[in-house]
Amino acid sequence: MREVEKELAEHPEMSRVDAMLKVQASMDSRNVESMTNLGPHALEMLEPNATMEVMFWEKEIGPEIKALTKHIYMDPQTGERFTLEIASGPIAVPRAKAPHSGFGIGPEVQTVSEMVLRKVPAR
Repeated sequence: MREVEKELAEHPEMSRVDAMLKVQASMDSRNVESMTNLGPHALEMLEPNATMEVMFWEKEIGPEIKALTKHIYMDPQTGERFTLEIASGPIAVPRAKAPHSGFGIGPEVQTVSEMVLRKVPAR
């Protein structure tokens, strides 16, 4: 819990939950924040036609997003199949738009990339 308190002291605007998630992610490599790990869950949880913004600086995230667009989720209740499509981006945006995005990004980085993904019926 000391690590969580340290995060909260360094980032008073951060919620306790966000601080706990950040500490957990840094302690457990199986919880690496990546589109490969988190994308399938997002696809399952999004409502049809809903969108999500993805903010990133790391170059490997772009290919992860493209690979995720090939992933298919089948709703067990309806049998409908869904995937994610790139609705927009990537575009360069000020890092201030996502101030807590990405661990280990130096303060000199002022621009990050943004993509918007939409949940759509799979073809």
